[in-house]
Amino acid sequence: MPWTRSRLWRLDIESGTYEALTDGQSSVIEPRWGADGSLYYLDDRAGWWQLYRLAGQSRRRLVELAADIGRPPWQLAHGHHVGIADDVTIAVQVNSARCAVVSIQQTGVVRDFGVAEVDITQLQSGGDDVWYLGSREDAPAAVCRLDMASGKVERVVCLEARPDSDSVSRPEKMVAQGMQGEVHGYLYRPHCPDVSGPEAGRPPLLLRAHGGPTAMRSPAWNPEVQFWTGHGVAVLEVNYGGSSGHGRHYRERLRGNWGITDRDDCICMADAVAARGLCDPGQMFIAGNSAGGLTVLNALRQTGRFRGGLCRWAVTDLARLSTLTHRFERGYLDFLVGDPVRDSARYARRSPALNAHEITTPVLLIQGDVDRIVPLSQATAMADAMIANGGSAELHVYPAEGHGLRNAANIRSAASSELAFVRGMLGH
Repeated sequence: MPWTRSRLWRLDIESGTYEALTDGQSSVIEPRWGADGSLYYLDDRAGWWQLYRLAGQSRRRLVELAADIGRPPWQLAHGHHVGIADDVTIAVQVNSARCAVVSIQQTGVVRDFGVAEVDITQLQSGGDDVWYLGSREDAPAAVCRLDMASGKVERVVCLEARPDSDSVSRPEKMVAQGMQGEVHGYLYRPHCPDVSGPEAGRPPLLLRAHGGPTAMRSPAWNPEVQFWTGHGVAVLEVNYGGSSGHGRHYRERLRGNWGITDRDDCICMADAVAARGLCDPGQMFIAGNSAGGLTVLNALRQTGRFRGGLCRWAVTDLARLSTLTHRFERGYLDFLVGDPVRDSARYARRSPALNAHEITTPVLLIQGDVDRIVPLSQATAMADAMIANGGSAELHVYPAEGHGLRNAANIRSAASSELAFVRGMLGH
């Protein structure tokens, strides 16, 4: 994958000659020609994606930050750096999954603009301004304009109504000590000003494992998180080992360990939150989409700490995934698990569908019936196997939906079903 290893090439169009500019032993992303005619790109050979400048035969790293500039290119044209002058680059710095806009001078001087947006992409220059798509802790994504002269940000286009700031549950950074080092995440406490609840007692917890799995949960406003906190449930978003936004070494923790590192880190974080008295240890749930669903099911195989699991279009059979996934991720599992043929036993051990008898915790499965990456047959087989082995599984199938829900009515229905599932487990 491009965030594992990639090589930068330069082609002379007139002569047709080309040459490699990097050795292919690191991840190089977002090459761009600068206003000064130099080539600027992001390279993580120093452990973090940093900004490099290549002018003729002279190559130089412009800045040394203990943070990434940019993140994995799941789509094209993400945009995390842009030159605005011969000696100034504006970039998106990512530290612990939180974004910031900074300026980087040729001298290495870095200035943080202190913008309120915490999830930022699609950085572009336009006139004397810089534009980007950004979300805040208390507001959904908007097209934003940063005035370079004043440093002020204007939210130019926002397609969703901004929520009342007082009703938003704010993220609290959480760090726990896992088997491979620190594990990071964000905790959202229950928050609904217009509703009163019991004064005593600790809240139930919903731990959410993101998909990808080389992705991240930023502390930006998320309607799914606010849905749960508004119903009295604390939410823990875990950036388990392998997630982006924490440097190359952190991403590399998942090399060959998908199904283990993510599982153990989520369990570790749940225990840490419970130990700090921030949730009821007897009322913890775990949820995840796609790759996160694999984490959920493997966690339930490993421990009885969770009262229930919520899975959306969950990966259940790794060997089948390696043959069904789309072209972009065709060789992804070689990095995450190993060679599908040589390491077939490893694939089998980490596939919940082949080990359903180990799951006795109730699970709710949400699935689209035209999913090409995780076919409906996998969800059906998973549910049937759990029930056949004495477990409890509830499968909700949505017609004309693929790998993710798109229809508004189906999104509402799935959320209501998950809330009812959790309430039922809590005895409410």
